[in-house]
Amino acid sequence: MFNIDDYYIKFTIKTNKDVIKTYDAPYPYDIIEGDNSVKLSYKLEDFCRGNTKKEELLREQIPIGNNKLYDTKLIITNIDPLVNK
Repeated sequence: MFNIDDYYIKFTIKTNKDVIKTYDAPYPYDIIEGDNSVKLSYKLEDFCRGNTKKEELLREQIPIGNNKLYDTKLIITNIDPLVNK
């Protein structure tokens, strides 16, 4: 389950040990839905949407802070087949 609050997506996940955890992730540049997964893209090429000049300029800049999601993709996969039925 997830919901969007301001510029963040909140995920509620039930772990294998039946512990419920909530995570916040910044709203991504692109969302790709799969059969059992969702892929949140924080890649610069998705932010620039084909504008290679803009992407080159951004890559020349030194990132401020140390965000784990910078220029990456976050994939959330449903590993419990019973949930899909």
